[in-house]
Formats: sequence, C-alpha cells, structure tokens
Amino acid sequence: MNIQQLEFIIRSTFTNLDYSFLDQLDKDSYYSDQDKYELINRIEFQIHSLKTAGYNKLLCKQSRCFLCYPNADALSFHCPNTDELVIKYVFQNLGKTEEGEFLYRVEECKNNPIKEGANGLPF
Repeated sequence: MNIQQLEFIIRSTFTNLDYSFLDQLDKDSYYSDQDKYELINRIEFQIHSLKTAGYNKLLCKQSRCFLCYPNADALSFHCPNTDELVIKYVFQNLGKTEEGEFLYRVEECKNNPIKEGANGLPF
C-alpha cells in the first residue's frame, strides 16, 4: 500500500461515513503506532459519533497542516450544507521497520484553522 491508496481509503470512509472501506488497509502496516484493527476501531467510533450528530456524508477537500506536520498531506472533511470543517486528518509515509512493515502517520488534526491571512498564521 502506498500513501495515495491510504488517503483514498480514508477519503472514501469519511465522505461516505462508512468504515467498511477500512478493510482495505494493509494488515502488516502501522498507522500512528496502531495496527489496522486499532485504527479501524478509532475511526469506527468517530463515524458513529458523526452519524449521531446528524451527518450522513461529508465533502472532502485537500488541505495542509502548517503547524504540527508541515510536511504531511492533509484532508479536511466538511459539512455539505454549510461547508463547516468537521474533521481533518494528516497523512505521512514514515518509512519501514527493520522487518519491512510500512509505517504511516494517520492522525486527526485538532487545531482550529483561522481565516486565511489573519495574523499571517495558519491556525
């Protein structure tokens, strides 16, 4: 699995609010120090919380993290009706272990963005 495939799986999961897409994750990789099943459990809980809050789908936009992980890719997910930011994830390929397992950063970004250009700060 490469980083683009990983991003596609996460994008599909959150735009459809369906964690079954996560079954495609590589079971021999680690995602922010979690195995496949730990990541699925974490995201399954988030999907359930989003559905409970009344969302049935989200829009995805390419994004960036300017604070914690400036070299990572990011996807932001927005309410389709209001364009309000709902959740944002960062992704980064961290290489391989000595055993050949891939390591990825897959983390929710909890920083609240500010309007572009405000104080020249990204968050």
